Amino acid sequence: METCTRCSSGFYMPSAGSSQCLPCGKMQMTPQIGSTSETDCRCPEHSFMCGERGCIPCPSGLYCPEGLGPPEQQGGFWADPNVSQCDFSVLRCRDQFECPPGMLGRCSVGREGLACNNCQASHYPQGSVCEQCREGDTLPVILLILFLLCVLFFISVSRWDPSQVSLNTV
Repeated sequence: METCTRCSSGFYMPSAGSSQCLPCGKMQMTPQIGSTSETDCRCPEHSFMCGERGCIPCPSGLYCPEGLGPPEQQGGFWADPNVSQCDFSVLRCRDQFECPPGMLGRCSVGREGLACNNCQASHYPQGSVCEQCREGDTLPVILLILFLLCVLFFISVSRWDPSQVSLNTV
């Protein structure tokens, strides 16, 4: 009589009557011994699934939970979500408030760009966040520009001497 044994971590047995455990492959592990399905196979914590390359180590500045999902950025770090699923370029931010932990490319409210370095349009820097401008915030700037244009116009007109203008043009 054959004894039944549970598969060790990193192996699974797809059918109850089978006598051989199958390896997960791609450097995957199973969360516990005795797995019965290939869907139990996943990358261990601190690694992530990189297509055919399998589970590879998590880059510095990113957090890789157990599973098959993509890495997440740690607070104070930023990674472009639009690059290949395996080769991440991780940038250090000025602080963890500008680049909060979470999905790749996540920035604090009102921030955008590489390492969340810029304020979005119609926003101004206020510490680590960028506050949205109110409607009236742009009016003083517009009035100042108009005033300066008027001053320049009057200066140029006041220096114009009609007696110096030649009516003969070539």
